[in-house]
This record gives sequence, C-alpha cells and structure tokens, in this order.
Amino acid sequence: MASLSLALPILLSLGVEGNLNIVRPSETFYYLMEDGVVLELPVKLGDRVEEGELILKYNSAKTSLVKEIDAKSPGYIDFKIDPPGSAVIPAGTLMVKVKSPKVFASFYTSHAKNHTVGSSLWFCNKTKNIKFTVSDIYNDSLLVSFDWPMSDIKVDELLPSNVTLHNDEGFCNRK
Repeated sequence: MASLSLALPILLSLGVEGNLNIVRPSETFYYLMEDGVVLELPVKLGDRVEEGELILKYNSAKTSLVKEIDAKSPGYIDFKIDPPGSAVIPAGTLMVKVKSPKVFASFYTSHAKNHTVGSSLWFCNKTKNIKFTVSDIYNDSLLVSFDWPMSDIKVDELLPSNVTLHNDEGFCNRK
C-alpha cells in the first residue's frame, strides 16, 4: 500500500486527464425601463466593471429626471448599444450586457477522489495558464470554477473538452 501512496503524487504531477464540460458564464442584461435619451454611456466593449459602477445615465422622457443604472455585479461589458445621439430610445431596449468573469465546469475524471474541495488544478495554455478551483466532488466528477479575465475570447473556443489538468502551475512552465 505504501508504494501506491508514493506513486500517486508522481502520477498527479504529470496531469489528470478528463472531460471538461463548461457552463456558460452568467450574464446580466440592462434594459431601459422607460423611454429616454442617453446622456452618458461610460463603458466600452470588453471593459471590466465592478458592482455599483455607473454603466448608463439617461434622461427619462416621461419625467425629465436624470436616471443612472449601475452594474449589479462584477463582469465584462459584452454588449452595449450605440446610442443614436439625442433620439429617444424606447422602453425595453437592451442597453448593456455584462458577462460574469466566473465560469463553472464539470471535470469528469477517474481521479476525482484524489482531490479536495478548495484545491487547485491548472490548465496549461500558450497564452495564459488557467487556475481551476475545486468547488465540490461528486463520484467521478469535480465541480470546478475559474475566473475568466478575457472578454474577447470565447471560453468554449479556447478549452477543448478533453483536457489534462495539473496540480502545480510549475508544470506548465516546464514545457
């Protein structure tokens, strides 16, 4: 039994193969709740916004009051309307979409029980190594999450479904 416990860290340092199923990041949509004229739209596509940050200021066509819309959660600007100058925009128009930087995935592997909640796994990539955090373990799968800092790259385009994850980021740098 002692030889198995010695062999296991060596095996895990080489990587854990498995199938990664990524869940799309959550998105928050911001619509005009009443007709209005855009006064300020201080965000650009790809900008990182924090909770409470101003993303839109408009003048209500109904009450003439200036209204502000703040981000409800952190994320990246994934869509923004190109405001038509001083024209009135109708209620119900999508103004801004914010995509969450937190991405969840299921990682199916026969080595799931060798990990603990809160431990880290690394995906080695040419442009950026990605740190996964184990959030839960169920049978032969790990629920993992990671922060996605690049809004201009689609998560599912970058990561193949069959991947090797490593316990140590240092392994990524050895290649």
